Amino acid sequence: MFGSLLSTLHDVAAMDRVWQAHLLGEAHGYTTRHPQPAPPLAELWEWQQQLDRWYQDHAARLTAPRKVERIEFEYIGGSRGGLTREQTFQHVANHATYHRGHIAAMMYAAGASPSTTDLPVFLRERG
Repeated sequence: MFGSLLSTLHDVAAMDRVWQAHLLGEAHGYTTRHPQPAPPLAELWEWQQQLDRWYQDHAARLTAPRKVERIEFEYIGGSRGGLTREQTFQHVANHATYHRGHIAAMMYAAGASPSTTDLPVFLRERG
């Protein structure tokens, strides 16, 4: 489905943007779940860093009532859906976690050793 590390990383960033748009109640502009081509790695890295900062800031500002507020949206395929803001954040984290494992498997297959994917280790290393 993804064919390369770059396209997998691009999928994570693109879908983070889709869910960001849903949280903001705005259009995301995507017509496929697997947009191509992927931008260059340096551009993708900066884009993902901006998205990560936005999600951190947005989560920090959510009040208890807003966390359970249901947002309605249209899936890229056209059907309608809805999640609470809290569920949306959980989905975004789960989607990225899934692909971190996918990327780690691709790196191992290529003979490289990826960084750890364990959250407790990541948090310990960040201090």
